[in-house]
Amino acid sequence: MRRWLALLLCILLVLSACPALADTYYVVTEDGSPLSVRDEATNEVLTTIPYGIPLVPDPNKSTDICAYVTFAGQSGLVLWRYLSRTNPAMLPDAQKPQPADPQPAPSATEAPSLPEGSYQLTAVGALITPVNSKQAGVQEMVVTAQDNVNITAQIPKNAKVDYWVINGVRYDFLKTVRILRMTKFDASFTVEVVFTTTQPETLLSPETIQSARTGEQTAVTTTKCKLSHVKANGHSGGGWIRAFDFTHDYKNRATGEQETGGQMTFRIKADNTGSAPSPVAGTAVKTARTVRGWKFNATEVYPNVNINEFLVHTLNVSMTYEPILGGSSYKYY
Repeated sequence: MRRWLALLLCILLVLSACPALADTYYVVTEDGSPLSVRDEATNEVLTTIPYGIPLVPDPNKSTDICAYVTFAGQSGLVLWRYLSRTNPAMLPDAQKPQPADPQPAPSATEAPSLPEGSYQLTAVGALITPVNSKQAGVQEMVVTAQDNVNITAQIPKNAKVDYWVINGVRYDFLKTVRILRMTKFDASFTVEVVFTTTQPETLLSPETIQSARTGEQTAVTTTKCKLSHVKANGHSGGGWIRAFDFTHDYKNRATGEQETGGQMTFRIKADNTGSAPSPVAGTAVKTARTVRGWKFNATEVYPNVNINEFLVHTLNVSMTYEPILGGSSYKYY
């Protein structure tokens, strides 16, 4: 009889040391915030689970650190430390999360305080990782001119990259861009990837652009490239030019119509072709230089594919664009 009691005691001790995976657990985060469910393969956030929601972890797919759960049709991993067998509704008030003191949001013209030479980089629909680093991607990072980071689109299932939004301005790169490498930062950036199944979160509306106008000069200038106004279908019109001031209302060179100032939609095209003396008498050589990336003012942006031309929608600030050119190729004709 004593032997059986000892065996039963050992079994109970083992069970008490392991989480009861088949039990119901509740989301109990320290501050009452939702709990992220991450894809077990990509670590992508699939959905979030509100505080206090009951869950039943899958005992076959859970690990010592993470519980495998299903919520709102999405299955993935959450950290065990944010799960509790105790229903939070039954906790004493002293143990319930207290709402943080509300902090005033920074105004549209007031940037978060950062050390001199540092800038805020925020990604939406993408993750930021330092180049050649194996660290997990993040959605916010403080960067300097010396930093070199990849911003990688986190493409949902059954979706494709539609366009990118950079500081509230839509960019159509005319090719599928999944990664932007950015370096030599000279400003803070919010970079969003918009997919065929999603709506933009950071795209500035026409009303927001107009309400923020101060009369300060807004112009687009180019170096080693040129710009054109566009028609309703986005095609070029009115000829290629080097700069345009859109501080005030202006005439669209492609359509002949009046446009409201403070914003401008246009195409940018690199000057990456030319000619060179031919080594063969009576022939000519056409050169084409690879467009490796682009400068947005001083910040360098390198898409994962070569982009010779792109479309900018409703730019609302002054900007200088310049292609970053690589080596030349030669064609005899």
